[in-house]
Amino acid sequence: MTLHVAHVIDTLSLGGAERMVVELANRTVGDGHRASVCVTRAGLALAPRLDPRIEVLVLDRRSRFALRPLARLARWLRDREVTIVHCHGRSSFSLVSVLRAVRAMSQPIVLHDHRGVQLHPAVPAWFRIAGRGLAAYAAVDRAQLAWAARAGVPAARTRVIGNAIDMAALAGRRLTGPPLPAAPGARLIFVGGLRPDKAVDVLLDAIARLTAPATLFVVGGDADPGYAAACRARAQRPELAGRVVFLGPRDDALALAATADLAVHPARSESGPLVLAEYAALAIPFVATRVGGVATGLAEAGAGRFVAPDDPAALAAAIDALLALAPADRRRLATAWGAVARRLFDLSVVMPRWYELYAELAR
Repeated sequence: MTLHVAHVIDTLSLGGAERMVVELANRTVGDGHRASVCVTRAGLALAPRLDPRIEVLVLDRRSRFALRPLARLARWLRDREVTIVHCHGRSSFSLVSVLRAVRAMSQPIVLHDHRGVQLHPAVPAWFRIAGRGLAAYAAVDRAQLAWAARAGVPAARTRVIGNAIDMAALAGRRLTGPPLPAAPGARLIFVGGLRPDKAVDVLLDAIARLTAPATLFVVGGDADPGYAAACRARAQRPELAGRVVFLGPRDDALALAATADLAVHPARSESGPLVLAEYAALAIPFVATRVGGVATGLAEAGAGRFVAPDDPAALAAAIDALLALAPADRRRLATAWGAVARRLFDLSVVMPRWYELYAELAR
């Protein structure tokens, strides 16, 4: 059976959910099926990474329920003979659920939930109604199943399908922008959007506690401008002055991270995070919080160095412990973590589960 899966997402800007859209769509067409991508708002930084056979529709909607984008999407789904609508995130699902409610579409809808539940446990009132139109809820972390149950999604419609990446393609990433600047001490890197979920505030507190000399490079956009401004102000305090550099977003962030001495991911709320699988696969030594499905999988397999969230003292101690190792020893350790990541998080491991779900819903 040939499938046509339409992936719907708010944006193709830099981010973990957006990278999963690219990974899944590319593999689907590579396996002989059809895939399309609908970007409901704007932002196409990752669009060049899509297979050229994948059509991209950009709705550029400015408000959640603008009628013209809804009508365009309904026509597009019908004209392309889409089999499955694969929504990435609750926002894109809210749009598609309107079409389903007014019977402007009939395709089964999968909600692929990329949102961490640690900071976002509430179930929106609209979801309790719209969720009835879901054919399947796909969690990337088992912790999300409790949220789905409270949201009224029947257990029979839920799945846990972890994040994964094309490991072979990942190895081909190259540095396209400026290299990391020279800096005093070890060069640490954080990659991610600046918002409370990522806990850059905790990382800054940890940097202030380090015994080893180090400079932190923050790579990512201002996902929450107020929070980002507070982090920048915190970095100007005397104990951190000259020790933190904000580089902004980079589409070659992983290649840049591969040149650092250590990556750090201090998140307090995650569903993945995909970047940890990428660090491990690229043999980048890292310290992270044990939050999300990817973090849990790596930690249980003994890959990576993990601490509890919101504990800057523990984070600083873990960073100091890795920096105390000789660089060659850190790399050998990270190389072993890479073998674990390839076993657990290569796309070939999880893609059969997506095809099984798609085929079940198409029937």
